[in-house]
Formats: sequence, C-alpha cells, structure tokens
Amino acid sequence: MSNQEEISLLSSLQGIPPIHLPNDIYIHDFSNPPAADWICPMEYSIGKYDEVRNGMYLQEHFESNRVLHMGLDIGGPLASPVHSCLDGEVVFSGYHHEDGDYGNTIITKHQVGERTLWILYGHLCSHSIKHTTAGGHVKAGQLIAWLGDEQENGGWVPHLHLQLTWLAPIENSVKGIFTIEQRKEALRSHPDPQLLIGFYY
Repeated sequence: MSNQEEISLLSSLQGIPPIHLPNDIYIHDFSNPPAADWICPMEYSIGKYDEVRNGMYLQEHFESNRVLHMGLDIGGPLASPVHSCLDGEVVFSGYHHEDGDYGNTIITKHQVGERTLWILYGHLCSHSIKHTTAGGHVKAGQLIAWLGDEQENGGWVPHLHLQLTWLAPIENSVKGIFTIEQRKEALRSHPDPQLLIGFYY
C-alpha cells in the first residue's frame, strides 16, 4: 500500500478523538524542552507526532539516543476520560513499570481493510486496566480509561500517549520513541494519529 493510499484509508475511517477537546488548546513545541517548573497555560494541549525532542527522554529506558516521538500526546486534567477511537478488540490491558514508560496501558486491535491496525493508549490511571480488560470488545467512542497521575503513568504530567501502528505489539508494548536514524521506518510503521481522529495543528 502506498503512503497516499494509507492516508486515504485512515482518513476514511473517521475515528473518534479519544479525549474531547475544547476549541482552545495549547500546541507544545517539545523540540525545545520547557524548564522543569514550566506550567502549561491551557487546560488541554497537544504534543506533536514525529517531533525530535532532544533532552527530554533521559531515563535509562530510552537508552540515551532515542529522541523522536512517534505518537500524539493529548494533555488534559487528571482523570480525564479516554474513549476508544474505533470498534475493535482489547489485546492488552496492563502496567509497564519502567521509569518513563507508559505506566498503565491499553492496546486495541482493529481490522482496516486487509490490514490490521493496533492503537496504544498510554499513561492511564490504574483503574483503567480494571475497567477495560484484554479479550473484550470496544465500540468507537466507548469509555475505556482515564488519565493517570505521575505515580502511575510512568512519571509524566497527566496526558495520553496515542499511537497507531501496523506492527503487532512486542511484549505487550509499542515502541514510541525512536532514534533519528530510525525515522523513515518509524514513519512507515506508525502513522500519524491525526489521520484517524482529525488534525489539531
């Protein structure tokens, strides 16, 4: 499938945004990481897909050279509800314990034409993985989770890491941060979530 055909296919699905956002949202520029005491000026925000974030991923989990963010970050208040983007099956609902990882995570599986698409929802609260369990089915727009705090979401301010992938998850996870050298392959395997849920920037 060509890149244009993939874009057309994902756009035609008209997925549901996982978090209902107001008209006014803050668009981050994490290519220049903010100071440690910086506070987002708006309640809701977007962190970009395919963004180089030097100096942001310092935890051992990222092996020091992974800086390219291949998901979409959607920031919001703690415990904001998260909804399924598409009809599908839950293939993982669990916890990734490493510092900087996804924390509580749900992965869903979807048949898209002749291809299989997986969607990862990361940085959730612990109740999420009790509410939505592996093996169950979800409908587009169904409540599946809530945003978690730093103690349960891998150590981040409350936000959702939303990632699409054409690759089957490995060890119940989807790689979200890549090296610069891996960019071409990462773009091919992990399409922009905005193709599915609409564009914010």
